[in-house]
Amino acid sequence: MRWYIVFIFCCLSLVARADQFDDWLDDMSHFIQQYENIVADSTPKSQKYHSLSSLLDSIDSHHIRGGIPTFVLSSMIEIAKEQNDSLATFSDLLNWRNRIYNHICTDLSESYNYALTPKSLYSYDWISEGMFCLTLYKQKTLEVLEKFPTSQGSLFAFDALLRYKGLSLMAINVLRYISNKTGDEGIRKLSSDLEYLKKRFGDNEMKINQTANFDSKMEYYHVQDSLREKIRTTTETILAEAQKNNFYLNDFFIPWNNIQSHLKGNSLAIEFAECYLPDGKRDIIALLIDKDCDSPRYIPLCKAGELIGLNFYKMSELRILYDKIWLPILPYLKNIDTVYFSADGILHSCPIEYALVTDDALKDSINVCRLSSTRELVLNNSPKSVDEAVLFGDFDYDLNISETNKNSDESHLIATKDKSRSFKSRYGVDPLPETKVEVEAIRKIFEENKPGFTRIVMGADGIEEAFKRLSSKKFDVLHIATHGFLWTKEEAKKRNYISFLSDNVGHINANDSVLIRTGLLFSGANCTLSGKNVPDTVEDGVVTALEVANLDLSHVNMVVMSACESGLGETSGEGVFGLQRGFKLAGANTLLMSLWKVDDEATRILMTEFYRYYLSGMSKQESLHLAQLTLRNKPEFADPKYWAAFILLDALN
Repeated sequence: MRWYIVFIFCCLSLVARADQFDDWLDDMSHFIQQYENIVADSTPKSQKYHSLSSLLDSIDSHHIRGGIPTFVLSSMIEIAKEQNDSLATFSDLLNWRNRIYNHICTDLSESYNYALTPKSLYSYDWISEGMFCLTLYKQKTLEVLEKFPTSQGSLFAFDALLRYKGLSLMAINVLRYISNKTGDEGIRKLSSDLEYLKKRFGDNEMKINQTANFDSKMEYYHVQDSLREKIRTTTETILAEAQKNNFYLNDFFIPWNNIQSHLKGNSLAIEFAECYLPDGKRDIIALLIDKDCDSPRYIPLCKAGELIGLNFYKMSELRILYDKIWLPILPYLKNIDTVYFSADGILHSCPIEYALVTDDALKDSINVCRLSSTRELVLNNSPKSVDEAVLFGDFDYDLNISETNKNSDESHLIATKDKSRSFKSRYGVDPLPETKVEVEAIRKIFEENKPGFTRIVMGADGIEEAFKRLSSKKFDVLHIATHGFLWTKEEAKKRNYISFLSDNVGHINANDSVLIRTGLLFSGANCTLSGKNVPDTVEDGVVTALEVANLDLSHVNMVVMSACESGLGETSGEGVFGLQRGFKLAGANTLLMSLWKVDDEATRILMTEFYRYYLSGMSKQESLHLAQLTLRNKPEFADPKYWAAFILLDALN
């Protein structure tokens, strides 16, 4: 325990300066030792509680925040729970919550060092201690709620879930978030300058890596130092301007009743949560808000283990999902026509929104909308018009990219077709002929409604560079019809012959590792998948979620990933870490993605029908529902495996 605590806080603490570090470390070691002694002591619980309370006062007198008081308060709450002392439990929770929120506010307001896109796009180091403490606090509020299922407990738990689910994305994207939310043209101009500086920084970094000449390298290093300083000062200016109204902190501290006030018509909102138990199992609960409640309603649902291994593309097992998740909520669905929900844990990979189809009385009568967080009901200000679309499909995965046309401003690549498929049976992927029919049909629908505003990218043009050139461009819909992939650690190890996997071994953290094990394939990908060497000057045809996260897609209203398992990844309370995370980090608004391997023809029908309804003026949710009905009414596609794979995220228009 001791080494674990020392490691955590030597790594995470933000308070120590070089000239104060020794004194600070002595204080930390002293308090850690005291904490361990109190916890290990066999004295009565009530005496132990008071000893911990005194220790907390001593820690406060030394102005130490973050992890140490977090552990002390967590232990105090655990003792109060065991003694059934709800008054002390909720008093300590309030104390803990105020400490954490003050900590996070300070970090968000003083995040000047977050000046440069870090090597880890997943990183939020400047707020990591606050995030760590919030994670423990969120879990403790759920444990307390299960012990004391009162309105006070549900308020603490719902509040913690709101903070936790939104914080890491805000921390990573704080500058882009400020730029997109502000109406200040000065900040927007600075943000545009910052993006340009970061692009130059990245280009210069590439030159350093590709240049062997020492003098040239040193020259590039000098340029890099100058760019780094300009990025730092520009970032400081943006954050200083944003602090004048602190709107990004206001967005962080949205109260539950603000969400309640944004419920329109006969609607309700649900935050699902997984609560970890001492035996390692997990309870799934729901915290529900409707227009009549005085506090979030707490509804116990099931054990997470009861959903593991179910195949939701079977109607019988979709019914099990209904029984476990919706049946306990049924009393609150009377006269409800819209349900907004935010998933957690295993529910991220479950088609919760379609389980109601198994109830004859409810199917097709309730619109169920999946959100990153129910706070989206308050924050949502996405555009409603659809003007321009970029459609990708019918990729030539066997394309052999041979050289760069340096005379082209767009740096298009000259390519030759490799007729050989000798590696196909082991490493490559097959063509998807239906994607050509799909994107051409979608283009026709767009042209009928928005003539001249649709661009289609297919065949040899569908290279990775064409996709990445969309960064920072303004358009509304991005449609990608291709193969998607999601590999476990073990599956990735078996593919260590693939360059983008082997090149990153030992160079990235575990979290970023998740984002390189999932992605989308573009033209030429089979060359990379076969283990062939791709020149450093060209892209490899494989776009990982980590690469997506590097892009700026903040002006894109909707990304449609017409691919297998594009909505999956490794899950936590913060969400799904895969392509979903990558596109959200890039700033995309709505995502349409799949939960399992999808049939080529059924997907083509679903997508074309979806756009047909969407461009006729219907909402995204209505359009997907009607497109699914089209499939459900066809005998050969009536099974859920054909129509229930695709889910919409954050489709509030």
